[in-house]
Order: sequence, then C-alpha cells, then structure tokens
Amino acid sequence: MGAENYMWVTRYQRNLAKALDTARRETFAAGRFLGAEKKPSSIAAALEAAEGDTGSLLDITGISKTPELCSVCSVSAKERKAFFGTEHPDGSEIADAMEFWESFDRGMARAVTLYEQGHPVKICFAGWTLDAPAMGNGSYEEVDERKLPPPEKKAPKEPEMVGGVWVGAMGGDHEGLPAFLRIHGDLLWKIPLKPFSEEFGTLISFYRMMARPERIRCRRILEILETIAKLADRHPCCYSLSVNSAGMASCGMTGNEEVRHIDEAKTILTTIRAGYDYCKLKKEQVQYEEGKCCKVIEVVEERDLRGEHEVPLGNGIVKIGRRKISQFVDCEQLAALLEALSKCGKGAYLKHCTGEWPLKNGQPVMPNWPDEAVVIPWSELTPEERTAELSFFKNVLQRMSDGTLCPQTPEWEAAKKRCAAYFLQEDFKKTPEYIAGKAEYDMAFSCLTLDKTPAELQQWRRGLQEDLMKRFATRK
Repeated sequence: MGAENYMWVTRYQRNLAKALDTARRETFAAGRFLGAEKKPSSIAAALEAAEGDTGSLLDITGISKTPELCSVCSVSAKERKAFFGTEHPDGSEIADAMEFWESFDRGMARAVTLYEQGHPVKICFAGWTLDAPAMGNGSYEEVDERKLPPPEKKAPKEPEMVGGVWVGAMGGDHEGLPAFLRIHGDLLWKIPLKPFSEEFGTLISFYRMMARPERIRCRRILEILETIAKLADRHPCCYSLSVNSAGMASCGMTGNEEVRHIDEAKTILTTIRAGYDYCKLKKEQVQYEEGKCCKVIEVVEERDLRGEHEVPLGNGIVKIGRRKISQFVDCEQLAALLEALSKCGKGAYLKHCTGEWPLKNGQPVMPNWPDEAVVIPWSELTPEERTAELSFFKNVLQRMSDGTLCPQTPEWEAAKKRCAAYFLQEDFKKTPEYIAGKAEYDMAFSCLTLDKTPAELQQWRRGLQEDLMKRFATRK
C-alpha cells in the first residue's frame, strides 16, 4: 500500500492551530478515519489503535513553517498563484494540481485558504497518508457541531531551541561579551564538504566542544570563526536532499532505499552530497547489425545537478534534488562576535560552549557557567599543571584499590567531576601515561561513572556476562 491523498474542509479561522484542532475534531466526529468502526473514545485512542496512521487529518498533530512529518504548513499567496493560477482559489483547483501535491511528502499536510468573492471563508487541509488508504475526505458541512468532542488537553509545550555557541570572557564581562552565535545544528552534514576539505578538521574540532563549557585562547576561536565566515561567504545556505516519486510523495528514507541499487540515481545522490554542481554519467549503448549485438559503446553524459532530476525507476520515475533550508550561520551575529574578539588580546583566555539553547522572548538563554565550572583542555595545561593532574589520577587509582575512596561521598563526587573532565578528552588519551596505564584508567573511569568500587564493578560485569550466557543458551 502506498500513500494516498485526502482533503478536509473546515471554516476559516485566522489562527491555524485552532483551525487544525477544529478540523481534527470534525474528522473524528464524522468517523472519517481508519478504525472508526471500533468507535474509539477519543482522538488519542484512535491514533493508538491505528498506530499513528489513521489515513486522515488525525495524524497531523502540529504546525510548522515548512513541510514536516505529522505537521501542517500554510500555503502562501505566492504559492497559491504558482500552484492554482490564482491567489484566491475556491477549492476546485486543488485535486488536479500535481505540482502542489508534489511539494510535500507522505505523512505531511498543507493548509490552503479558500475564498468567496475575494474573502477567506474556508481552509482546506490537504495531506498524504503515511501508508494507509485515504479515509479523511470530507467537510464540516457533514458534521453535527453538537457531536464534536471537546478540545483535547495538550501537554505543556517544550521550549523552542536554537543551536549555536556562547562565548564569554574569563574572570568577568568584556566589551561585546558574552555573545551568542546562531549556527545551524546540522552544519557539518548539510553543507557540501568536498570544496571545504581544508577547513573540515577545524570544524570537527569545533563541534567536539559540545556537552561542556571549555576554556580556549582568543586566537584559536578567532581561527575557527574566521573559517566559518569563509564558509558563510562561499556557501551561504544549507541544503537537504529530497527523493520523491513523480506524482506521489514519498518519505526520504523510502526514496533512498528505492534508488540505492540504481547506478544513475546513486551517482547523482553521491555527487550532490559531495557538493558538486555537475557529474558525469557513464552509460552503455548497444549497436546491432542484422539483429545481433555487434558493439557496445560507452557514452559519457554530463548532468547539471543544480535543479531537480528525473531518474527511471522500474515502471516509474523518481525525482532527486536538493532543497534549500536556511542560512547556516547568522552573519550579523558573526560579524559582531568577530569585532568583540578583535578587542581581546589573542593570548587571552575565553570560555565557550556549543549546543542547543532554549529561547525566551525570541532570545537564547545564556548558560550559568561560572569560571570554576569551565574545563581547561589538556593541551592548554602547563607542564606543572599536567604533572599535578596525573598525580591526582594516580592517587585516585590507589585509593580506589585500597578502599579508602568510597562511592556516594563528597570526595568521590569531586574525583568523578575532576577525572571526567580529562578522561573524555582526546588529547589526554594520546599521552604516554594514559597509553601505558589504559586498563587502569578505563577501570577507574567506569567505577566513577557507575558509582561502584573495583570489586563491585567486577561482580557487576560477571553478573551481566552470566545473564547473557543464560539468554544465549535459552535461545539455542
């Protein structure tokens, strides 16, 4: 079973979220969904019984700015003109507008405002099912409003998050600091990588600085930000790949699975991922004489990859292209941060932390990171500081072995925090001391992480091994 399209029409409301809620309750009251014959007590029960695929608007649970799974996004006036030939459609144009249906994938929906005499009067929710037959066609006119279920109570909304990096001064504020730089969360995977291979190592090291605030010299973060500025100048936007069957939307995963074994489609996908605008496709052309094959010629075709491409697939066609997402970095914030850092000494220490931050009144919330909570990278420690840390680690190992350092004590928690800051760093794992005592260090880290003494850890591991052996013997 493939995806099928459906349309539900409801009265116009300026608030799209309220219109969607009303339309879903109308769909439920009309029984236009898979499993309606079982008479579920609520929309939530209907979704649970159908495992989230009711073939109707019940599957659409949120609002989005762009087409997303299980969400609806509105069709703008410009899109209405492009899809239906008018900014004021009355609804009759939607069913046969193939470009409109190809603009979003299965499990998604779009909201089209319908007009009468130039005034908005209705909203048509048009969607693709996930993999079920379409059951959700209909209109509010078929529903008795007195039988509508009450609005469902929604769970508290999770705070909106934004990806980026906070940079602050050690030991207090500095002119222009702390400052935030918004960066697209999938920067490393959304931009084409081949043209920027020389900067790739710099970006990888930058993205390893997640999960905890770290200390960094001003010259180092300037180097990283200047690299990002180059990328922003040379390749300002993020793209994602889209693979769709012509005439029927399909999710990206299914599309990729379908075209994996087709050489032409695979070449196009690989080349787009690598960041090139052109590729060469090798094809074999067979020449016949008197009905027999006499020669096979290899033909090389150059393909422009900047648009959408149709590739034969069995009895159908798939469309492969790249879709623009957004600017991957906020250039104004980047310029302001570079200016603030230029006023710091290049040898000065700064603190920074990369990750996802909640938004409050449209602005990212600054983390609470006192200077003592900032981890100093192993590579930036002085020889004396490294010697002191190694002595501390050896003391922790010794006290664990003789039983004088016990879990659930303040000393244990302090040792856990201090050791974890370095045991997770790649630079520390390259030191001769770590390589020589790798087994002891790894055992100590496991003990600290699991809050177990060495003896308890060995017993716990033995128990796990015995349990696995029993399960394996049972299966045999």
